[in-house]
Amino acid sequence: MNVAFYEWWLKENLGVKTQKGAQKLSTLVRSLAVATIEQRVALYLLHAANEKGEIIGITQDQIAHDVGGCRSHVATLMADWQRADITRRITHKHLVIADEQALVNIASGIDNAAGIGV
Repeated sequence: MNVAFYEWWLKENLGVKTQKGAQKLSTLVRSLAVATIEQRVALYLLHAANEKGEIIGITQDQIAHDVGGCRSHVATLMADWQRADITRRITHKHLVIADEQALVNIASGIDNAAGIGV
């Protein structure tokens, strides 16, 4: 992939104002393209918590759709993370992050000793 062209395209088509902004967005897109489903879900939940607050109102179907995964894989991750006390399901559509650092570690690809996730 021609990175310079891709960054130009991001600026032109997504309204990114600066070259630095285009470079940051390009890096993010390339990172997500090679991230595991576990990393994408962790990033998604961290972003959702930042945007929505402590209680995140979202279904597993919505998470799967938004990160490009299947609901059954997301369900397995969520069950693993709940058993490890990383997340807590409040209702069918609401959860909280119990251990933000664990999600940061998962999102950044840091192996965890507990072997949480798929």
